Amino acid sequence: MADGADALRALEQREFQVIISDVRMPGMSGREFMERLRRDRPDLMARLIFSTGDTFAPDTAALIKEAALPTVTKPFDFGELERVIRRVAAEADRRRPMASA
Repeated sequence: MADGADALRALEQREFQVIISDVRMPGMSGREFMERLRRDRPDLMARLIFSTGDTFAPDTAALIKEAALPTVTKPFDFGELERVIRRVAAEADRRRPMASA
């Protein structure tokens, strides 16, 4: 996606098993993205992972702590990235209400 607004539009059009959002992105902060997702699509919050290369910046550290979401750091350790993605997808699927027959 080009930016947070583009990602939010995509989330309206189709389902995603996992959402990875950078903490810093064009046009929208990770905090704003998370707040909009929480307000408009709270069912997707369990699928959100933050990504950042700047864990030492005070605002980033505060967001990561407050959000209490899984976070992957750049540069990525692809083994760790895969583990986090699999864990988040599995946990979100367990939380999904079962459809009635």
